[in-house]
Amino acid sequence: MTKNKIIKNTLALFAGTAVGNLFSFLLMVVIARTLGDVGVGQYSFLFAFGYLIIILCNPGLGYLIIKDVPANKSITPQYGNNILSMKAILAVVSGATAVFLLIFIKDNTLIIRSFMIVALIYMINCAMSVFPNILRANERMDLTALIDTIERAVALIAGVVLLYITRSLLSLVLALLISNLVKQLLYFMFSRRYFVPKFGIDFQLWKRLFVRSLPFALSISCLYIYYRIDTVMLSVMVGDQVTGWYNAAYRLIDVIHYIPLLIVAAILPPMALYSRENREVLTDIFNRSFRYLIILAFPIGVGMFLLAPRLILFVFGEGFENSTPVLRILIWAEVLAFLNYLGGHLLNMIDRQKIYTVIIGMTVAFNIILNLILIPGYHHIGAAVATLLCELMIFALVYNCIGRYFFRVRLWSLTWKPALAAATMGVLVVKIQFLPVWCIIIAGCVFYFIALFLLKGFNRHDKDALYSVLDILGRVGRGSHLKY
Repeated sequence: MTKNKIIKNTLALFAGTAVGNLFSFLLMVVIARTLGDVGVGQYSFLFAFGYLIIILCNPGLGYLIIKDVPANKSITPQYGNNILSMKAILAVVSGATAVFLLIFIKDNTLIIRSFMIVALIYMINCAMSVFPNILRANERMDLTALIDTIERAVALIAGVVLLYITRSLLSLVLALLISNLVKQLLYFMFSRRYFVPKFGIDFQLWKRLFVRSLPFALSISCLYIYYRIDTVMLSVMVGDQVTGWYNAAYRLIDVIHYIPLLIVAAILPPMALYSRENREVLTDIFNRSFRYLIILAFPIGVGMFLLAPRLILFVFGEGFENSTPVLRILIWAEVLAFLNYLGGHLLNMIDRQKIYTVIIGMTVAFNIILNLILIPGYHHIGAAVATLLCELMIFALVYNCIGRYFFRVRLWSLTWKPALAAATMGVLVVKIQFLPVWCIIIAGCVFYFIALFLLKGFNRHDKDALYSVLDILGRVGRGSHLKY
């Protein structure tokens, strides 16, 4: 039952998020081709700086819902109502703080006006984040995926129309505000089956939740800072054009960044449950997830490294050639991020969240220092190198801690076959560079999985998982109702 739930949730998340990411990606292409590299830099800075609002809103509170509710559904109203109240207050305070700080950082009127709308988007997201967390805690990832897809579709349509008419950054963020309001309305409607919202004021519970959420909030906030601080520092230290080059490459990375997020989101409720009940099952869930992430990450890394110049030109067009070296560096940082994200959540599940928080905090400090050293001389390439070095640091520390406090991950046995298959695929990609990009990608994928099969990189558990996926897809195709 647990295996089928994980597969169903993973399929729902992959399908919904794949479509949603496609819409987001298409919108970024339109932004790049209408506003240019400077516009991409400004747009990226706005939303990177806006993460300050999420950080100040204590993201660890939402994590408690996902962690605690699956094992005890009766606490849903108590948690939901009180966290909703706390989040609403924090959203107002954090939004005002972020706008106030931006005025001292930027003197560009367009940036300031646009950020006021972006701040409103983040404030609404923070206050209303209880509703998607309730759905995730009840393992309704199909609904969250559907809602996010609808929101991305509305953002794409409204964004393209307003950009075509006005070619204005301000109009673009207005379109995103509209799509966000649609998303929040849908989350509110679908979550009412599990949670009827009321403002809760239980100060004793507020105190307990706040104290318990701090380790999660600190680690999540540090991750947000880690992933966005390079954009903010590039914009402030160098300028919008270089920030645009860097973020063009980053947007291509974002296309695959959701793979580990989706897998971990699907397995998180079972991990939370078995972290208390059965460590052996938890170990099995982790090992399988780690292995599948490796199988997916290695060919993506090799392929994007070799095809980087053509991908940049194909997607963003002329003017973004300087994004190529950034993409070639960041793709290997992302390969490590696949594994780091899973390892970090395992530490949280086995109650080592304080250690994980320390690791991420150390990495954030290391990242800022590296950026201060590398950005003045190497600009966007320096920021990319800093990111890669930080991912290496996280990987070494996280998996050392897992080996010390839980079990020793067999890295070599899990990685050598996918690595060899990916390397042989890379030889093929080099040899067929004369073909269109889409042909190379398809040929590379087919060759990789054939090579992995010949290396006996699949086992009976993979066959069971594949049969389960096919069975679920068959029932979906026949119109059966999947119950969670």
